[in-house]
Amino acid sequence: MKAKEIIPILQLNPEAEVLVSTVDYYEKAYQDAGYERGSSQEVLCVSFNKKTGEIHLEGGEERKI
Repeated sequence: MKAKEIIPILQLNPEAEVLVSTVDYYEKAYQDAGYERGSSQEVLCVSFNKKTGEIHLEGGEERKI
């Protein structure tokens, strides 16, 4: 997704929390392996790679108290 495509989405509700969706790898047997949706994580770090032009959202485990 290009950054210019996500801006209008974020502008719809600028007060919304932004979470990173993750996937977990599982392997029960060599025939039964793959990825499944993991828990959503809060964004802890945003970085920009000038060389590749990529924006990285890095998450961390969301902790509920």
